[in-house]
Amino acid sequence: MSAIAVGAHRLLCGDITEGAIDQLMGPERADVIYSDPPWGPGNQQYWHTMRARGSCPRTSWAEFLATFCQVCVRYRTPNAPVFVEMGLRWEGELVEAMAAVGLPRQRRFRTFYGSKQKPTENVLSLFGHADADIAMPAVAHGEPVTRAALGGVVRPGDLVLDPCTGLGMTARIAHVLGAQFRGLEMNATRLARTEAWLRKRVDRLP
Repeated sequence: MSAIAVGAHRLLCGDITEGAIDQLMGPERADVIYSDPPWGPGNQQYWHTMRARGSCPRTSWAEFLATFCQVCVRYRTPNAPVFVEMGLRWEGELVEAMAAVGLPRQRRFRTFYGSKQKPTENVLSLFGHADADIAMPAVAHGEPVTRAALGGVVRPGDLVLDPCTGLGMTARIAHVLGAQFRGLEMNATRLARTEAWLRKRVDRLP
């Protein structure tokens, strides 16, 4: 499958563990990486099942996490900030896996997800970049988290990568900030929603 071009943005339906990121990025390197990858083996299994009925991950959770971290290293420009959202239960595994590929954690932000009435705590970690000027909102929940993180580091024209695009929050904020977006997502339905959102807005900014 070929990458989908929407203005300066590029999207690809594919699996990070099958080398699809190489097809998406080619020689390009990201100025900023922001991603919310699957949290733990159960979540990883769920999204593979959503990709195709009865499908199974090619890798274990540990192998997936190692691949994700390797992608972040390989496709970033020197000193590019790498933001990763992760549930508290797997935070330590993420930090360890990133350290193993040479990206120590520089900052930790306490955040929340889910219902605002009964939010669940998770964490946003910043790796490999210590100088980001980020003002996280007092109630760090949902979209404001991504907006605060990217708003503190993204400049117009930057290339922003999300190797696990999901519903496209990174894509939307990158577009609003005037950046180029590169997104990989293995669930075609979710990727189509991101594509549709971008197509409606790609001509609205200079």
